[in-house]
Amino acid sequence: MQRRLTLLRHGHAEASASGGDSDRALDESGRNEVTTAAAALARLEKPTRLIVSSARRTRETAAILTQILALQAAQIEYLPELYLASNGTLRRVIDAQPDEHTQLCLIGHNPGLSDFVYETLPEGLPRETFRGLSTGGWTSWQFTATSWRAFAPKVGYTITQG
Repeated sequence: MQRRLTLLRHGHAEASASGGDSDRALDESGRNEVTTAAAALARLEKPTRLIVSSARRTRETAAILTQILALQAAQIEYLPELYLASNGTLRRVIDAQPDEHTQLCLIGHNPGLSDFVYETLPEGLPRETFRGLSTGGWTSWQFTATSWRAFAPKVGYTITQG
């Protein structure tokens, strides 16, 4: 079964917020970054499920993506454990996803997202030039697998980045 996994880093956010780091909103530049990312992601298969950190900036990123890609039918889940999640936490969240969803998008934070991408880049791709996902940056893998637990990006997949 063909699957697509997309990781999207939230857009640039305000420097601070009275509620602390998790309450920082996207600023104008961040909204523009997410709009640009959504336009690029529109060329790929639309996600059927969004898994989003509970931080304000990621929720706002998801709202922009949902509007631009017309994802009203997509399932959206907000997970507090995605806030500043490690590579290992991201993997556990992906592995736990229902297999009936073939197009999954995770919206989260660095350094976990960039660590995940770096660890999945195969030999032969410019690993040494990968400096991490910038705000509004994304990576998407298309692959064939029977389940999300079978995601093994170093074997037989197509990677797209923006």
